[in-house]
Parts: sequence; C-alpha cells; structure tokens
Amino acid sequence: EMTARIGVAILGAGIFAREQHLPAVIGCEKLNLIAVYSRSKATTDTFLSEASKLNKENVTAYYDESDSSSAQACGLDALLKRDDIHAVIVAMPILLQPSIVMKCLKAGKHVISEKPIAKDVQTAFSLVDEYINLCNNTEHPPIFAVAENYRFEPALVYASEIVSSGKIGKTRFANLQMYSDMNEGNKYYNTSWRKNPEYQGGFLLDAGVHFAAALRMIVGMSVTSVAAFTRLNKEYLEPYDTLHATIQFEDGTTGLFGMCFASPQSTKNINIVGEKGSLLIEGLQPLGYKVTVTLDGKSEDKLFPKYEGVKNEIEAFADAVSSGKADLRASPVQAIHDVMLVESLLESGRKSGQPIQIDNVTLKVPVKDHY
Repeated sequence: EMTARIGVAILGAGIFAREQHLPAVIGCEKLNLIAVYSRSKATTDTFLSEASKLNKENVTAYYDESDSSSAQACGLDALLKRDDIHAVIVAMPILLQPSIVMKCLKAGKHVISEKPIAKDVQTAFSLVDEYINLCNNTEHPPIFAVAENYRFEPALVYASEIVSSGKIGKTRFANLQMYSDMNEGNKYYNTSWRKNPEYQGGFLLDAGVHFAAALRMIVGMSVTSVAAFTRLNKEYLEPYDTLHATIQFEDGTTGLFGMCFASPQSTKNINIVGEKGSLLIEGLQPLGYKVTVTLDGKSEDKLFPKYEGVKNEIEAFADAVSSGKADLRASPVQAIHDVMLVESLLESGRKSGQPIQIDNVTLKVPVKDHY
C-alpha cells in the first residue's frame, strides 16, 4: 500500500525557492507541499502563482505582515503549529537561517536548510551543538540536513566515483577553477541581503561553499592547509570577488583553488590528475557538465546535459525522513567542513597569503542515530 505523503513547507519564497525547490518538491512523489512562508505577503503571492503554473493549488501562505487579522498573518509560528507539516525546506538569507532552523527543529519538524549552514564556523558549531543537545534529549529527534546540491549533482558524483575506484590512480594534484561574471543585472545579485552582505566574503562564501563541497567530495579528502590571495575587481561585489589559493590535502597532495565573479569569460573546471590518468570536469554553457577521463592518452567523455542536484537532494531528504535515517551527503558536519575551508581561504587572503592550517579533527561530532 502507498504510505501517506510527507507534508512539507517551504520557508522563504525567493528566487531559488521558486525556481528550484518548488518544482523539486512537486516532482517528488513522497512529498506533499502544504504551505509556504515568507516575511512578506507579496513574495508568497508570487510563489503561489508559480505553484499554480505547475498545477499545484491549495498551498497555504504564511507571512509576517499583519495587514489582516487572519491567523495566517501570525507567520512562522502558526505554520509550525500544524501537525500535518512534518518537514520544512529553509531557503532564507544566510544570517536568518540558523535561528529559524533551530526553531523548526525544536517544533519537531525535519529540516533541510540551504547552504551555507551559517555565516561562519563558530555560528555553525553552535547550531550543531544545539542540535546534538536536542537529539540527546528527544526520543525521536528530527533530521537536520543541509542542502548542498553539488554533493548530489550526477556529474560530480560520477567524478567522485571514478577517483575513489582508483581508476586514475592515486591523486597527484587537484585544481579547481570557477570563473563567472556576476553583473549588476544578475537576479541573485539583486537581492538586498546579497547586495550588502553582512557576512564574510560575500559571493566568495555564498558560492564558495559549493566549490569546497565539490572538490572535497571528488578528491575524497579534507583540505588541511591553504594560502590565498584575494582581490576586489568590481566595487559592487565587495568585500572581494576574486580568490586564488594553493591548497594541501590531508595526505600531502597539493592543488589550486580559484574563484572569480568578475570574469567576462565563464569557466567551470575541476581537474584531478592521478598517477595513471586524469579526470576533467567542464561546466557547459548554458548548463550541464562534461566529464572526461583520460587513460594512456585515450579519452572518454560523459555528458550530463542538465543540473539535477536540487531534485536529487530533495528526493534524498524525503527518503531520509521516511526511513528515519539521514543521508550523510547532507550532514551538517559536511556543511561545516565546507564553510571551514572557505573561511580559512578568506582568512589567509586577509593575511596576504599567510598559510592557514585547517583543523578538521574537531568535526568528528556524534549526532545520535542519524549520522
């Protein structure tokens, strides 16, 4: 027999919630979208009209503006009181997320929240500490997952499997280049919290955690030391839009880590060179990836014409909620590793390239039965 679908709410009704999470939830058989929350009614209106274009009606909107006396205007509290909502997807500004995540977990809701897990490592640690505390004092603790879609992107997963299989041999070096043009007309740039970032690094943090996640997953090792230089080329992308670093992994393997949001030429390359061969991931325009494996001078291409990371991470979250067993790829511990790498890169940049050691040991935190 078909088990009842999991009632879910999306918190945050901005661009990513509308364009990515909404279709992913509607497309997931295990999930039933019941509600949406945003601080403003106008944003929820836009969200609901997008939902109805996808033939999804009967989604209740909750918002903070008290321009009416209805219960819906009570916002998030009213939404969290509903016992038909079992899980929430949090896609809100970086600074707001940790407190909202904790509020939802304390209300007994399973949570998947957008990356980065928090604005810095310290905030992320206190959030995870609070979660562990909740887990240790709750009989059936809710799952807390972080939505790092790069860890669920088929091209990147495939690349990580090639490397871990030993096909190209032991890694000799790993280089990442992520260059794009974040112009002032870009819809993501034009969100007020990104335009005036009150968190370290601006886009280097916001997008940088993706690149950190991809490189760490594909190489299969933690980065233990970095030396970086940063620069601001476009004034409106402050504090920095460009970072180049030399990095070292736990076994001594070296590599390069470059990202720039002021490049007229778009490049998305990750190159892993092993003792027997190499692997190259190339981002395609306008979307998708090509993965090339080269052995003995012979190359084999595999094309991934579309992005499926968000769809797959939402499916995995639904599976986790229904089975009660969290997916390690979405572990908040992995998410802290990602922020820790970017934070270390930024710190080295502030110190004009001074090498920064990354202590990954502190991250082996036990999270009860889930992870």
